[in-house]
Amino acid sequence: MSKLDSIADRSLTVATRARDLIAPSAAGVRDWVTSGAALVAARGGAKTAARFARRNPALAIATVVVGAGVLAYGAYRRRQANAALPGEADAVDTTSTRKPRQVPVRSVRADAAARTAKPARKRTTAQA
Repeated sequence: MSKLDSIADRSLTVATRARDLIAPSAAGVRDWVTSGAALVAARGGAKTAARFARRNPALAIATVVVGAGVLAYGAYRRRQANAALPGEADAVDTTSTRKPRQVPVRSVRADAAARTAKPARKRTTAQA
Protein backbone atom coordinates (compact mmCIF):
# COMPACT_ATOMS: atom_id res chain seq x y z
CA MET A 1 0.00 0.00 0.00
CA SER A 2 1.30 3.38 -0.93
CA LYS A 3 0.90 6.56 1.02
CA LEU A 4 -1.66 7.78 -1.50
CA ASP A 5 -3.90 4.76 -0.91
CA SER A 6 -3.72 5.11 2.85
CA ILE A 7 -4.62 8.83 2.64
CA ALA A 8 -7.61 8.03 0.40
CA ASP A 9 -8.79 5.32 2.78
CA ARG A 10 -8.34 7.57 5.77
CA SER A 11 -10.26 10.47 4.14
CA LEU A 12 -13.07 8.08 3.17
CA THR A 13 -13.30 6.90 6.79
CA VAL A 14 -13.40 10.48 8.09
CA ALA A 15 -16.07 11.43 5.52
CA THR A 16 -18.19 8.43 6.50
CA ARG A 17 -17.97 9.30 10.19
CA ALA A 18 -18.89 12.93 9.47
CA ARG A 19 -21.89 11.82 7.41
CA ASP A 20 -23.06 9.55 10.22
CA LEU A 21 -22.83 12.42 12.69
CA ILE A 22 -24.55 14.98 10.44
CA ALA A 23 -27.31 12.83 8.90
CA PRO A 24 -29.58 12.69 11.96
CA SER A 25 -29.56 16.47 12.29
CA ALA A 26 -30.25 17.13 8.58
CA ALA A 27 -33.91 17.82 9.32
CA GLY A 28 -32.90 20.52 11.79
CA VAL A 29 -30.59 22.12 9.24
CA ARG A 30 -33.55 22.98 7.03
CA ASP A 31 -35.21 24.78 9.95
CA TRP A 32 -32.01 26.70 10.67
CA VAL A 33 -31.72 27.79 7.04
CA THR A 34 -35.37 28.89 6.95
CA SER A 35 -35.10 30.88 10.16
CA GLY A 36 -31.79 32.36 9.00
CA ALA A 37 -33.42 33.54 5.78
CA ALA A 38 -36.25 35.08 7.79
CA LEU A 39 -33.75 36.88 10.03
CA VAL A 40 -31.89 38.25 7.00
CA ALA A 41 -35.17 39.50 5.50
CA ALA A 42 -36.19 41.12 8.80
CA ARG A 43 -32.80 42.78 9.13
CA GLY A 44 -33.00 44.14 5.60
CA GLY A 45 -36.53 45.40 6.20
CA ALA A 46 -35.45 47.13 9.41
CA LYS A 47 -32.57 48.85 7.61
CA THR A 48 -34.90 50.02 4.85
CA ALA A 49 -37.44 51.31 7.37
CA ALA A 50 -34.72 53.17 9.29
CA ARG A 51 -33.46 54.78 6.07
CA PHE A 52 -37.01 55.78 5.12
CA ALA A 53 -37.63 57.26 8.58
CA ARG A 54 -34.42 59.28 8.39
CA ARG A 55 -35.34 60.70 4.98
CA ASN A 56 -39.06 61.25 5.67
CA PRO A 57 -39.59 61.84 9.39
CA ALA A 58 -43.10 63.28 8.99
CA LEU A 59 -44.33 60.19 7.14
CA ALA A 60 -42.69 57.93 9.68
CA ILE A 61 -44.46 59.72 12.54
CA ALA A 62 -47.78 59.61 10.67
CA THR A 63 -47.34 55.88 10.07
CA VAL A 64 -46.68 55.28 13.76
CA VAL A 65 -49.73 57.31 14.77
CA VAL A 66 -52.00 55.45 12.33
CA GLY A 67 -50.62 52.11 13.49
CA ALA A 68 -51.24 53.01 17.12
CA GLY A 69 -54.79 54.06 16.24
CA VAL A 70 -55.46 50.76 14.48
CA LEU A 71 -54.13 48.83 17.48
CA ALA A 72 -56.21 50.90 19.89
CA TYR A 73 -59.35 50.37 17.80
CA GLY A 74 -58.70 46.62 17.68
CA ALA A 75 -58.29 46.54 21.46
CA TYR A 76 -61.51 48.52 21.86
CA ARG A 77 -63.43 46.10 19.64
CA ARG A 78 -62.02 43.11 21.51
CA ARG A 79 -62.91 44.66 24.85
CA GLN A 80 -66.46 45.34 23.66
CA ALA A 81 -66.83 41.75 22.44
CA ASN A 82 -65.50 40.32 25.69
CA ALA A 83 -67.68 42.59 27.84
CA ALA A 84 -70.90 41.21 26.39
CA LEU A 85 -71.98 37.98 28.00
CA PRO A 86 -73.10 35.18 25.71
CA GLY A 87 -76.83 34.94 25.59
CA GLU A 88 -77.54 38.63 26.09
CA ALA A 89 -79.62 40.34 23.44
CA ASP A 90 -77.45 43.44 23.21
CA ALA A 91 -74.20 41.55 22.55
CA VAL A 92 -71.87 43.29 20.12
CA ASP A 93 -71.31 41.39 16.88
CA THR A 94 -67.75 42.14 15.75
CA THR A 95 -67.74 39.71 12.85
CA SER A 96 -69.84 41.72 10.42
CA THR A 97 -70.10 45.33 9.44
CA ARG A 98 -73.16 46.86 7.88
CA LYS A 99 -72.77 49.02 4.80
CA PRO A 100 -74.85 52.19 4.64
CA ARG A 101 -77.76 52.13 2.22
CA GLN A 102 -76.81 53.75 -1.06
CA VAL A 103 -79.43 55.65 -3.01
CA PRO A 104 -78.90 55.71 -6.77
CA VAL A 105 -78.00 59.19 -7.96
CA ARG A 106 -80.38 59.09 -10.91
CA SER A 107 -83.47 58.56 -8.78
CA VAL A 108 -82.54 61.46 -6.51
CA ARG A 109 -81.97 63.75 -9.49
CA ALA A 110 -85.16 62.61 -11.19
CA ASP A 111 -87.18 63.29 -8.04
CA ALA A 112 -85.64 66.74 -7.69
CA ALA A 113 -86.30 67.52 -11.34
CA ALA A 114 -89.92 66.39 -11.03
CA ARG A 115 -90.47 68.62 -8.00
CA THR A 116 -89.02 71.74 -9.59
CA ALA A 117 -90.37 71.29 -13.14
CA LYS A 118 -93.01 73.73 -14.31
CA PRO A 119 -96.10 72.33 -15.96
CA ALA A 120 -96.02 72.56 -19.73
CA ARG A 121 -98.19 75.23 -21.34
CA LYS A 122 -100.93 74.27 -23.68
CA ARG A 123 -100.28 75.51 -27.17
CA THR A 124 -103.05 77.34 -28.79
CA THR A 125 -103.41 77.17 -32.50
CA ALA A 126 -104.91 80.00 -34.42
CA GLN A 127 -108.03 78.90 -36.19
CA ALA A 128 -109.03 80.67 -39.28
